[in-house]
Amino acid sequence: MTRGDYPAVPAPVSPLRQARRKAGWSKAAAVRRFIDAVKARGVMPPGPESVERMLGFWESGSRAVTVPAYQEAFCAIYGATPAALGFAPAFEPGIVTEVAERLQLVEVDPTLVKLAEATTHDLRLLDRRLGSTTKAAAVEAHAEQLTDLLHRSIGAHRDALAAATAEACLLAGWMALDRSDIKAAWHWHSLARSAAIESGSADHIAHAYGQQAIVLLDAGQTLAALDAAQEACRVAAGSPPILRAWMAATEAEVLSANGDGVGATRRFREAARHLAGDTGQEVPFVMLSEGHLQRWLGHALVTAKDPAAVEVLTAALAADGDSVRASASLHTDLAIALLRHGDRDAGIQEAGRAAELAHRSGSSRQAKRLGVLGREVGDRGGVDDEENLRVRCGLSKSRPPGGSRVPR
Repeated sequence: MTRGDYPAVPAPVSPLRQARRKAGWSKAAAVRRFIDAVKARGVMPPGPESVERMLGFWESGSRAVTVPAYQEAFCAIYGATPAALGFAPAFEPGIVTEVAERLQLVEVDPTLVKLAEATTHDLRLLDRRLGSTTKAAAVEAHAEQLTDLLHRSIGAHRDALAAATAEACLLAGWMALDRSDIKAAWHWHSLARSAAIESGSADHIAHAYGQQAIVLLDAGQTLAALDAAQEACRVAAGSPPILRAWMAATEAEVLSANGDGVGATRRFREAARHLAGDTGQEVPFVMLSEGHLQRWLGHALVTAKDPAAVEVLTAALAADGDSVRASASLHTDLAIALLRHGDRDAGIQEAGRAAELAHRSGSSRQAKRLGVLGREVGDRGGVDDEENLRVRCGLSKSRPPGGSRVPR
């Protein structure tokens, strides 16, 4: 059953089917108009084939349309009220009670949503301080609980619960990505995207797509990552400036990974303009300052093997320290940039600092990058340089006694 649906009272000819027949549209024509209307409300709908299949369920009366954005879209394309299309509650009170007991439905209220949001916020703050080392299980349990609750929830505040569920799943997914568990990261981000779409909130949908772009990037799917990042920017067009800045920087990182340095530079400049125009509107799930943006730019320059990365990342050190994961990434990037451009001693020192932070935060993602760096150094400078770096990074030795290299 599609998320957000619950059993509906069957009808010989549903109001939705009557409305389509009255309009004289084929199913394909209705699907096209429906998708356009949903997108116009800042929501990314499923693909045409999925929508056509769902329309069959909705028109047969076997499932009800419960996503607010979907209801609004149908009202818009058919020029009808929610009640005329059958969106008004069709159950009698006694039947509702019986179904609720059987399905263990939960009536969502503002207090429940606030509790969910507060728990996610506290876990997010702990994650910034501690990384993925100690709280991953707690975050995943929280996300699982909200996902299950969302499936069983009813009431006027269900969309707010969906938004809270999306953010909990995104936090779980980000932590999985930091542990280099791409499969788990994709699982959590997929759940987050579905919950965000159910919420009808453009901000949360854009955030889910933006983070999913980075997961795709780590999975080596650079073109798919670019599609996701650009879709996130499109959805976030009316979002607060700080969120638009975050989206622009995400797209810039993906553009850099795709070899488009000019496009990446342009998008970083746009991110800086958005950030400069920040109105102070609260977006709890986004932490972005000029210093963070500079670190982000430095990472993209490292990806592009641009010598300017050293200067940018050195300047970004001034904003270091508010997130252990961000610090591990920053020092890893700086180590790569220094070693790549000839400053061997400083690079090895930064690599040691990065390895310490990666170990402390449980970031196998950064540890893997340091391992690749060790091999690059060995290729350029020889086995001794590689050994020095690996020892400073706390990695296992790359050659046994006798001097022969261990195959990788």
